[in-house]
Order: sequence, then C-alpha cells, then structure tokens
Amino acid sequence: MLYKTIFLAASLLATLPLSAQRFSLGARAGYSTSDLAFRSPYNAAFSEAHQPLSGFHAGMEGRLRLGKRFALLTGLQYARKGYGSKLARPGGSFDDVRYVLHYVTLPVAGSVNIWKGLSLQVGLE
Repeated sequence: MLYKTIFLAASLLATLPLSAQRFSLGARAGYSTSDLAFRSPYNAAFSEAHQPLSGFHAGMEGRLRLGKRFALLTGLQYARKGYGSKLARPGGSFDDVRYVLHYVTLPVAGSVNIWKGLSLQVGLE
C-alpha cells in the first residue's frame, strides 16, 4: 500500500508542468503527546497503570496548486509516539517501562480553498 501511494503521488507530480508559482515546499515540526487507553477485565490495576508520553513530529510538505481553489498536498513526516506503563514482576514489584513507536508517513491530500485563508483538506496518511 505504501509503494502504491508513493507511486501515485510521484506520478501526479511528474505529469504536471511545474513552476515556482504553482509549487511550494515547506517544513513542519511540533510537539505531540500520545497515550494508550484500555481496560483489562482481569487486572484493574493494570488498566490504570499507564502515562502519556511526550514526543515530537517533523517533516516536509509540498503543495501543488491546481487552479485558484484546488491544490494537491504531499510530504514526508516522522513522528514519535507511545506511552509509559508499569510492568508487574514476580513478587509484587513493578518496573517503569516506556513503549516508543516511530512512524514515517507519506500523506497525500487534496485541498479546496473555501474562503480567505480557510481550506478543507481530505486525504490519506
């Protein structure tokens, strides 16, 4: 699926004539926090023994204008997500553990300008 998305985005960008006024490239970065919420029917203490994990995301994005109101958006983004938990050990003690997930995404979206500075974006990540 990832290769199909990359191929589709590259094909769309390669078949359209590009100029500096129609294509723009930018950076994106920021702070994120993620958590995991679940309930264990067997262990109530385990259900509440998790904490949010702070992370970040960074990447680049491109915008190809397809007229006055429409644009194609794509990019490449890295995100770090996860959560912290307590892992029960034999004997009743607990260890603090962190589960960290690293994501690399290639979003592809369409954008429609609705009103001055307001746009609607729909797509896949």
